[in-house]
Amino acid sequence: MNRGYSHYPLALLVLPGERLTLLVENRGAVADAAALAQRVAMVLRTALEQPQLPLSRYPVLTPGEGQSLAAANDTGVALSAQTLRGALAAQARRTPNHPALADARVQLDYAETRRQVCLLAARLVEQGVQPGDIVAVAVPRSVRLSIAIMAVIEAGAAYLPLELGYPAERLAYMLADAAPRLLVTDSAHLARFADAGTPRLCFDELAGLEVFAPQLDVACSPAHPAYVIYTSGTTGRPKGAMVPHQAIFNRIAWMQYQYQLREDDVVLQKTPCGFDVSVWEFFWPLMQGACLVMADPDAHRDPAALLQVIEQRGVTCLHFVPSMLSVFSGYLAEQGELRCASLRLVFCSGEALGKSLAGEFAQLSSAALHNLYGPTEAAVDVSYMPAFGDMGQGGAGVPIGRPVWNTQLRVLDRWLRQVPPGAVGELYLGGVQLADGYVGKPGLTAARFVADPFVAGARLYRTGDIVRWLEGGIVEYLGRADDQLKIRGQRIELGEIEAVLREQPGVAEAVVHAAVLGGDSGGADARQLLAYVVAAPDARPDNAQLRSALAVRLPAHMVPVAVLELERLPLSANGKLDRKALPLPARGSKEAVRAPARGLEQRLADVFGRVLGLEAVGADDDFFAIGGHSLLAMKLAAEVRRTLQRRITVGQVMTAPTVARLAALLNSQGMVNDFGNDGFDQVIQLRQGEGPPLICFYPGSGFAWQYSVLSRYLGGGRAIVGLQSPRPHGLVASSADMEALLERQVEIVRGVQAQGPYYLLGYSLGGTVAYGVAERLRAQGEEVSFLGLLDTYPAEVHDWTDPQGAEAALGAEREQERLLGDAYEGETDEVLRQEKEAMLEQVFANYRDAVRLLAQTRTPDYDGPVTLFIAGQSLPGYIRPLEAWRRHVPDLEVHHLAHCSHENILSPQSLEVLGPLLDRAIGGAEQRLQLRQRRSA
Repeated sequence: MNRGYSHYPLALLVLPGERLTLLVENRGAVADAAALAQRVAMVLRTALEQPQLPLSRYPVLTPGEGQSLAAANDTGVALSAQTLRGALAAQARRTPNHPALADARVQLDYAETRRQVCLLAARLVEQGVQPGDIVAVAVPRSVRLSIAIMAVIEAGAAYLPLELGYPAERLAYMLADAAPRLLVTDSAHLARFADAGTPRLCFDELAGLEVFAPQLDVACSPAHPAYVIYTSGTTGRPKGAMVPHQAIFNRIAWMQYQYQLREDDVVLQKTPCGFDVSVWEFFWPLMQGACLVMADPDAHRDPAALLQVIEQRGVTCLHFVPSMLSVFSGYLAEQGELRCASLRLVFCSGEALGKSLAGEFAQLSSAALHNLYGPTEAAVDVSYMPAFGDMGQGGAGVPIGRPVWNTQLRVLDRWLRQVPPGAVGELYLGGVQLADGYVGKPGLTAARFVADPFVAGARLYRTGDIVRWLEGGIVEYLGRADDQLKIRGQRIELGEIEAVLREQPGVAEAVVHAAVLGGDSGGADARQLLAYVVAAPDARPDNAQLRSALAVRLPAHMVPVAVLELERLPLSANGKLDRKALPLPARGSKEAVRAPARGLEQRLADVFGRVLGLEAVGADDDFFAIGGHSLLAMKLAAEVRRTLQRRITVGQVMTAPTVARLAALLNSQGMVNDFGNDGFDQVIQLRQGEGPPLICFYPGSGFAWQYSVLSRYLGGGRAIVGLQSPRPHGLVASSADMEALLERQVEIVRGVQAQGPYYLLGYSLGGTVAYGVAERLRAQGEEVSFLGLLDTYPAEVHDWTDPQGAEAALGAEREQERLLGDAYEGETDEVLRQEKEAMLEQVFANYRDAVRLLAQTRTPDYDGPVTLFIAGQSLPGYIRPLEAWRRHVPDLEVHHLAHCSHENILSPQSLEVLGPLLDRAIGGAEQRLQLRQRRSA
């Protein structure tokens, strides 16, 4: 019976013989098995027919998938070439007496609005403003702000909004960077820009306004820029995206077609003008004959003020960022009755919108909620999705949906190939809505706006967002691709942590933030994750329990170091979460990361950083806990030898995995440990200590390097020793059968520790070996106080009768293969590359030898205690752990690791859960031994 070949969700197995046999094993990883088979056949056909073709040019889409993606991006709609200037003028002629613009003090119809716009535009032209120029606007939110922006458009220029709530330094930078022709402001704020060096026009001091507005003859084309909006930059300085008329006109024309704004609609302009969402708020209603109501300057952060203006003005359409929608929904819920009866359209964008929040809002309002997505570099929004009813497949977030008119969503891999539906890739945007680029930054523009490989002469904008196609041509947002939250080598999506927090009892709202604790000496990589929660009414979440709940659901690197309770979340000028206003925990609640000392420590830290791709490494950071693994340890040793001219081996990296310890080791005279130190010996010392060591047995790869991270979790100062069997002379390769291996292995164990009590730990194949050694030691009268098995099962439960069952117990080593391949891919050091390739060949051969031994193994009974750790995510259906082991072991303690798989059971992330369990189990075994010894005495 074929019970499977590996523990992996998806595996391609190559079986040599007279005919090469290929087997695809799919354990539910791929729903469409036919498409999977078609894709495998396509790849193989390419390899056979075009052997010189690089992997970057292999086809990844089946013909059907290519057609479905082409259909999803078939968004072409013919639009006449128009400008915002022309569309606004045309609507004013159609509805001159209809209410157009209002704030708390002023209300204007279309005719009067048009007249004031043209009068101000004439003044701009008098000041030298020409089509293609930039004009800055610094006016508080009011009717005047809208008129000033439209006047800039009427003069043929692009407006640059200056949000008056921004710090003076940021505003000064924007003015210097954009170099606008003119600055429009008012007398109350004139002094703020006295040193700007930009000519100023004071709106409220204009005298002698003509009764009749002049008709300006301005040559403004759809290709001219309409606005410049600054957004944060990776360099620490904001950058200004310049967007042409044709881009924003397409966006607004699509919005009108999709949502049908009417002349009796009232749109609330509440988004700060420095946020690109404000663009459609300013222009969409005034291009359709609706009324635009300008909210008071600070109303967007006050749910009570918003509710008042909505109900007083009969607002039918408005926008929220999800953070503010949550606050507003909470306020509505407090009112105890259905409010905002006038609302019919509510839009969300700017942040990921959760399905739970969308559902809560649906219970409080009859308005239709819609999720929009788009960066500043692509005319506000490029995709849309209803946020009510059936919100599509995917996770907890509302998908970002389908592309708008004349826009393409490309989900690409690192070689700019389209990935299949369901696969994860980076989102690139194409089409008419792209910005022209960043003002005054050609290099940055070229880096983000790249040539479109699918349309000759066109461009794509690289968003940095990670997404995937769902069924029906819908795109789901998954996270970010950039390094903004790369902490200790781990890329972190805060939304996932926040989602788990929100599910916990007593939590109403939650955010997670990265900050440096204990000063800034740790540098960028000294950041730690902090969680902030707002308690639900009449509830008080327990912070310790919250962290425990997160540790169960999330990898260790995603568990915040502290949870802080706030009365409310701070919001920024845009209504988004203000992360800078989040408080830090009390000083001393978390030790700061120690920076490396000058000299050897700092030079070693630099090498650690280069090998692991980290910006900064602390003196006490463990190489294997911040991203290192077996082959990278080889690379680290080679880099130290090359750059520091110091002899170092892989074994030394094993025994001294931190910058500080490795520096001390290199500075000492005794650089050879008792068990060898090249990393390839049969016995390696992973931690020095007192008393009986924990002896760890090699998995199928033959190496015990993975156990090195245990030193971070096992207390008591116990020594840790790794047993290895590297080819070509290791026990696995040179033993005729398992009995012969165990006989020689017992001798090696006794060489490490002459007599008991023994503490043994084995993983996969190593578990089988540790079990056999323990049985023989007890038969010799020795005390085996602890025997731990990591996802190991009696050899008989696996099917060894044909090649398909050959390595069912060795899934972890298949993961090791992947790590080895990743490690030498792209290696430029030819000597090191050859060393790694040779090692890889030996590892694969060791697997085959392990299979040969396991196929003959018969599990003996064992009369001592055994502690079994089960990797629940990858447990094959044919294995029943308790039934399998209790046939042989009466004293069995079992720990289920529900969120761990076989291949990552010794990863730093899994050890955050496994490590404490293992420490307690060993400590308990030691206490039981001491108790027995006292009783016998």
